Amino acid sequence: MIDNVYQMIARAQAEYARCIDDDRLEEWPNHFHGQCIYRVTTAANHREGLEAGLIFANSRGMLADRISALREANIYERQAYRHILGQPSILSEQNDEVRSETPFLVARILQDGDTDIFATGRYLDLYKVEDGQLKLNERTVVRQLAHRYAAGAAVVTSPAIALTIGDPNGIGPEIAVKAAARLAREGGAAVVLIGDEFVVRSYAESSAKDFSIQKFDGSTARAGALQFLAVDALSREDFRPGTPLAAGGRATVDYVAAAMRFVSEGHAAAIVACPHSETNVNAAGIPFSGYPGLLARLMKVPEDEVFLMLVGGGLRIVHVTLHERLHAALARITPDLVERATRTAEAALQRLQIKRPRIGLFGINPHAGEGGLFGDDDDRITVPAARRLRESGLDVEGPLGADLMLGKQGFDAFVAMYHDQGHIAVKLLAGRNSAALSIGTGLLFSSVGHGSAFDIAGRGVAEPDAVLRSIQLVCGASRLDEAATS
Repeated sequence: MIDNVYQMIARAQAEYARCIDDDRLEEWPNHFHGQCIYRVTTAANHREGLEAGLIFANSRGMLADRISALREANIYERQAYRHILGQPSILSEQNDEVRSETPFLVARILQDGDTDIFATGRYLDLYKVEDGQLKLNERTVVRQLAHRYAAGAAVVTSPAIALTIGDPNGIGPEIAVKAAARLAREGGAAVVLIGDEFVVRSYAESSAKDFSIQKFDGSTARAGALQFLAVDALSREDFRPGTPLAAGGRATVDYVAAAMRFVSEGHAAAIVACPHSETNVNAAGIPFSGYPGLLARLMKVPEDEVFLMLVGGGLRIVHVTLHERLHAALARITPDLVERATRTAEAALQRLQIKRPRIGLFGINPHAGEGGLFGDDDDRITVPAARRLRESGLDVEGPLGADLMLGKQGFDAFVAMYHDQGHIAVKLLAGRNSAALSIGTGLLFSSVGHGSAFDIAGRGVAEPDAVLRSIQLVCGASRLDEAATS
């Protein structure tokens, strides 16, 4: 047992808050043990037991890296914070460990003096004694929704998410409406649905009966209501849930284009897209092999500069090639393409607040060619790419066979050479709850890691978990200042 544990925790909490409030952020990691767990999550995700959170670190070094990234890359105006802490509750004590819960409120003071409530919630902590002091071995910051009040309406302080409904005849509209309703009900991110009005209203009537549904009025996305941006892309005759149609494919693309305009006009910070059907989009006469290629064309970026990062099951895997015939994919892989994909992965990870990511590179052939025994592809392509990346300062290991590399610990991401090499591992661990982040355009764009499921479309049984995971992913990337204010 620890003597005076209540006083020690109260003192530790006060010193922690003062460190942040006084802008002594470089000292913040010292409140943790060297090997520790720090995560920031929402109350809704914590209650549902959803994996991961907005912020995650598993060492004091990672916390220090995040502060360095904040100092160097913060894009927000200078502001100050003030923590107000409640009394800690001791949940359990065992030997030199103690678990506690402490409520908190964070006020934000802007440069012009305006003050608002930035965050409220509770700290769930595991403290351990180190050199006679309590230090955090684990801290989970469970955040409630923070509002700014304007004209009597609650306006979410963080930017909104544009949520496209995907193929209107698949499960996309249903899971989009369900996700938006859950977030509105439980105090999550502000979401604006992007799709045909009659499609959105049809699913709102069955899946969100307790909400009024409103057209976006061009001002600010609001919490507590379902909002949508109407896109006239589908005829009523072509709205046939469960039936794959070319018209649904064309509408899918129109929704994404509308969402991109919505973001460019400053109404949203990111886009999350519900599932598409590659067959339907191509049937509409639009060349399409997935959202990364579509984004590249819409943003006039070379397609070989935009890549997919699949996230789930504790893994992040970037794909050098994606939806194409394996023979064509292998013919297209070059040292330059591998290097470009890896550098894009590093930039994306840094945007996710990992300052110096460690990246594992898969080989092309089994055992990365086994020294030429299984072909010279790796000796010609992945080996020189990895050498150039390391020479330029990236923390890259490999190439190694994917099976061996995935068994190693401590990597922030992996780079796979082709679709199945990366997808199988994530889908095996995360199932339908994986999220796909398109990287390389500068636009925050995520999509769900599963298909349109036409066989169950319109039946009311589809679950929105993958949509919520994708929203969680882009919300974490769009806020560089969250780790230092909790």
